[in-house]
Amino acid sequence: FSNWCVAAQSYTALARADVLCAPVQDYAGFRAAPQTVHMETFREVDQYPYGPLPLPRVPGASAAWPLGAAPRLGEHTLQILAEAGVSEAESAALVASGVVRQATSGEVTGGTEGPSCA
Repeated sequence: FSNWCVAAQSYTALARADVLCAPVQDYAGFRAAPQTVHMETFREVDQYPYGPLPLPRVPGASAAWPLGAAPRLGEHTLQILAEAGVSEAESAALVASGVVRQATSGEVTGGTEGPSCA
């Protein structure tokens, strides 16, 4: 017997005995399962540089809880440095010297095209 046959036989036996169970799903099967679709477990998020991607919600979180894309490289650098007590002048020096990177507004609000490899 293959593992699949054993799993199918086990599921059938458990279901006949009225044991709460479900077949094991692969990722595609899980995303397509009626309960997963009904519960809106996945939301599409526009993730740079890949475009729309399915993002799973946190289990138990409200469907109204907003999901957003991961920040781009350097998107929040200056905010984080300020929260850590680094002055604007020190932050500017760190950016200028290449120690840290701050994304430009165009990099943060740009489209979903990937970086150039040329």
